[in-house]
Amino acid sequence: MENKILSLKNLSKSYGEKTLFSSLSADLEFGKTYALTAKNGRGKTTLFKIILGLISPDNGEVLLDGEALSPCDCGIAFQEHRLFSHLSAIDNVTIVGGDAENARNLLSYFGFSDADMKKKPRALSGGMKQAVSISRAIASNRKILLLDEASKELDKEVKSRLYQKLTELKKDKLIIMITHDSEDVAFCDEEISLDNFTSLQQIK
Repeated sequence: MENKILSLKNLSKSYGEKTLFSSLSADLEFGKTYALTAKNGRGKTTLFKIILGLISPDNGEVLLDGEALSPCDCGIAFQEHRLFSHLSAIDNVTIVGGDAENARNLLSYFGFSDADMKKKPRALSGGMKQAVSISRAIASNRKILLLDEASKELDKEVKSRLYQKLTELKKDKLIIMITHDSEDVAFCDEEISLDNFTSLQQIK
C-alpha cells in the first residue's frame, strides 16, 4: 500500500516585517521520522501550530493525502509540558481518551513506579513531566505525532527508550521532532532545516 503523505503547500508566515518562511513546500512520508531544526525564532514552533490548526498561515495549506488536514489527526507533546496541575500523572495521560492500562504501560515503560503515576505535576521532576507529556501524545493514537523538544529534559536511559518507542510507532505514523539535539537528528530518518531559507521548495 502506498504511504500516506503530509503535504505542506506553499506555506508563508510573517509577523510584522519579520518573515519566518515563504512558499514553504514539502511532502512528508508516513513511516518516517523527521527532525525539524533551525535557530531560535526561525519558525519551527509556528510551523507546528499551523499543522495543528492553532494558527493560520498567511498563504498555503496543509494536506493529508490531498485532503485538508484535521487537527484531530495530530498528537503533540509541547516543550512546556502543558499538564493539568490538578490531575495525577496517569490521569494526565488518559485525559486524551486512552485507557488506563495503556497509560500505565506507557508510564511504566518510561520508568514510573505505581506511586509516581499517582503524583501530580508539582511533585514530578522536569524529565518526568516531559515523559507524561510524551505518553499523553502517544496514547492519543493519532496519525501524526509532533514532538517539540521532547528529549530535552530526559536522561540518557529514558531518551533511549523514547527512540525505541518511536521506532515502533513510525511504522504507521508520521513523526516530526523539533530539536536542537544532535542525537535526535541522528536518530531521525531525515532532517528539515529552516535555517538559511526564506523560500523552501520540496525539502528532501
